[in-house]
Amino acid sequence: MVFIEKDNVDILIGNNLPVETGRVAKFLDYYLISLAMNGDNLPNHLFEHNLYGKRDVARQEFAKVDADVVLEIDIKANKLYGDLRDYRKYKEFAREYDEQRVVVHIMITGVKKTNWVIHLPLQCLMKGFGDPLRGYQCYGHGITLFDERGEPKRDELFYCGITGRNWLVRMAEHFRDIEKGSKKLFHRKWREYRNADNVMLNSELIVLNQSHTGAMDWEEWIVERYKKEKRSLNMIPGGFKGAKMLHKFNYFKKNPSKA
Repeated sequence: MVFIEKDNVDILIGNNLPVETGRVAKFLDYYLISLAMNGDNLPNHLFEHNLYGKRDVARQEFAKVDADVVLEIDIKANKLYGDLRDYRKYKEFAREYDEQRVVVHIMITGVKKTNWVIHLPLQCLMKGFGDPLRGYQCYGHGITLFDERGEPKRDELFYCGITGRNWLVRMAEHFRDIEKGSKKLFHRKWREYRNADNVMLNSELIVLNQSHTGAMDWEEWIVERYKKEKRSLNMIPGGFKGAKMLHKFNYFKKNPSKA
């Protein structure tokens, strides 16, 4: 493949899709080749940044290119579709500078159940990125509600966390706790909405390769941001603030496996 690193697709997406990761990797590679052949410098920009860019580990690992690639997997038709949402042109939808990156949104359609979408940075799936499991990963889970016209409401809910393991391992643990009837706010809300037809559930890998301090600072910032917006599903502050609170209540003594 020219642009995509299949091993990274396997590592960061795993067995969470109803099609083989090899098929997803090939589709993304052909899609990026097509963009490049049609004069779009996005694929080469990301590729060159992986190889030669001064990647700021303390902040973001990604080139400042603002766009989304939507990959739709139609189960009923057994087809994959790609679409570029280019915020370089449509600047009214652009992200804040520090959050700019190219995100792949993998949507499963053609099934009769609540939509679940996986989001992750395209650049970490590309050649030259390196080991995606180095350091800490920062992730989020979201619940998007839709109105009667099918338009997303503004009160999307978020749970954010960090892990020193693969984010898929931590995600599986969350989902097992949801099935077991965990009473944590995020688990209760996910369980409440997962069978609704006016909801989209989201799981996103946001930042990779972070130091412990960098990841803790990120979690503290993101949780505080959503709490101010009254959209957070985190029950305590993030990062070091949350750790101090847990120590205060002897959480780690009661749960030594979580330390």
